[in-house]
Amino acid sequence: TIEVIVSTSASQGTNATYNQLPWLTASGSLAVSSTLIERIIFTSKNGGKIMPTTMENWFKGYTNLVFFDGTGLDVSHVTSFASLFEGDTSLVEVAGMNDWDTSAAKFFDKAFYNCSSVESLDLRGWTTATSDMYEWSDPDGEDDGPVDDVRTLKHNVTKTRSNMLYNMRSLFGITLNSNTAIEGTALSSIYTRTGDVGTWLASSKGYVDYAAGIT
Repeated sequence: TIEVIVSTSASQGTNATYNQLPWLTASGSLAVSSTLIERIIFTSKNGGKIMPTTMENWFKGYTNLVFFDGTGLDVSHVTSFASLFEGDTSLVEVAGMNDWDTSAAKFFDKAFYNCSSVESLDLRGWTTATSDMYEWSDPDGEDDGPVDDVRTLKHNVTKTRSNMLYNMRSLFGITLNSNTAIEGTALSSIYTRTGDVGTWLASSKGYVDYAAGIT
């Protein structure tokens, strides 16, 4: 099992794109191919967290990834989660995302596209609906991450989520909040494990009921 653990003792900003992640760019024997990694864990020491500005395609095509823990990530500056785990067909457990603040992001398309083995998702901190949001900008124009960014309030910002949950056919539980829109995510078209269990129904209680009232 190849496990990647990323930790920091102080909050650290990064503008890294998917092909600049440390396990891919490390030298020599420290470099690891994305298709070999089975577990990725972001941990926090003394409250410090990694603060990315985008997570688009970050774990796309990690076909052997089974477990992900994002506890040590501060995603409050992330502008895109598009194709975050796209095509990760072996991924079973996703942890540490329940308190992610995704309010600065506009793009969620294909975030979990074809994650056909994931069994549950806790997205109670995710804002995917059209809403007011803060847009971050870097006043000095330097490539130093979000550490000195300033924010501007924008009203009624449209967010995209096309096929965000496409073909998550092993999913039996999902936790949402009132700002987690699921229209267009392909949730309602997911085939169940047996094909005759039932369908997903929207609920007003902050979660989604599956089949015969199972929550």
